[in-house]
Amino acid sequence: MSGEASVQTSYGLYPALGFPGQVYDSDTPKVVISRIASEVIAYGKYVYYTDENCHIGTTQANISSNRGGVALRDPANPNGAYQIGDAVAILVDGFVWVPTEEAVVVTDAVFVRVAGASGASQANGWFRNDAGGTGAGNPAGAAWHKGGTSLAVLRLGTAGLAGGATTPTS
Repeated sequence: MSGEASVQTSYGLYPALGFPGQVYDSDTPKVVISRIASEVIAYGKYVYYTDENCHIGTTQANISSNRGGVALRDPANPNGAYQIGDAVAILVDGFVWVPTEEAVVVTDAVFVRVAGASGASQANGWFRNDAGGTGAGNPAGAAWHKGGTSLAVLRLGTAGLAGGATTPTS
């Protein structure tokens, strides 16, 4: 043979548990819809939809409407984002890994960045645990399932939860 084969000789001590937009639990029922991307949408971002299109929110009203979900990871498209005109798979009910711009825990409220991003770790559509002034909106029916510092598990479609609430209302 005329070449050397590469061999993996080391492994990370703590491999990634999930990736933005990856479904968390394949056994749990989920609802996924499809809409057309009106802009480039990274996996794991919160999107809202109108008619056949989906968008990344830029106002609190975009997020607090009940017409939104998380852009799911597309294993056939490894570039990390949907392009304009792509059909976007949107999880509206179920568990999904999402990017967070700050540490979140299960008891925190859920907010989505819509304005005021100031760095690479902040972007519209990313998740956080507070309103960040007026730079985030809270989606109805969303609650944290597992906390994390840059990636966490979000539960969508939780009946009885107002946007950002952490316990069902009666």
